[in-house]
Amino acid sequence: CKTCAAGKYSNIASFLCTDCEKGKYNDDEATDPLNHAGIDTCTTCAAGHISTAPGSATCTGCPVGKYNDQDSQDPTLHDGVEDCWVCQPNTFQDQTGQTECQACAGGKHSTSGAEQCGDCYAGYICQTGGGLTPCQAGKYTSAGSSATECINCVAGSRCPGATDKQACPPGTHQKTSGQSTCDICEAGKFQREEGATTC
Repeated sequence: CKTCAAGKYSNIASFLCTDCEKGKYNDDEATDPLNHAGIDTCTTCAAGHISTAPGSATCTGCPVGKYNDQDSQDPTLHDGVEDCWVCQPNTFQDQTGQTECQACAGGKHSTSGAEQCGDCYAGYICQTGGGLTPCQAGKYTSAGSSATECINCVAGSRCPGATDKQACPPGTHQKTSGQSTCDICEAGKFQREEGATTC
């Protein structure tokens, strides 16, 4: 008698080897018939792994940006690509075969299925594992910033909220920090430059 190949098993008095079902595997390369003696020699994939075809010798780790947190009790939770679940927004996973996603650090954010987190957009802050929070009028953050708090608008600029700071255009000025608008130069005065604090 021959020993079944990896990914297969046989029962007593069987003349054929049978594939392990999807979601299970048998990694023995025909070294010992006892390792293929019955359906119980097919093992359900561990958490973070799947096998999508019958007769698998190994399980495959869920790809980056996804995870599977199910234990090895139910093979139907490990038998398809849909059993690797997408990481939610503001989380990430940069390794394969994982059981959970990691929360983005403060000052970072991500979209669903991310393998890494990026810096917040201009005019927003990001709390650890949280969403995008817009800066209020009079405050700002710059694009690519890792800031965890919005910054007071600087003199010579306006900060209408949810944007980077904007230099006051010619003909206007702003002498006070933390403002959302620029003041128009009064009659009899002018300003040719951007970002002026006086006219």
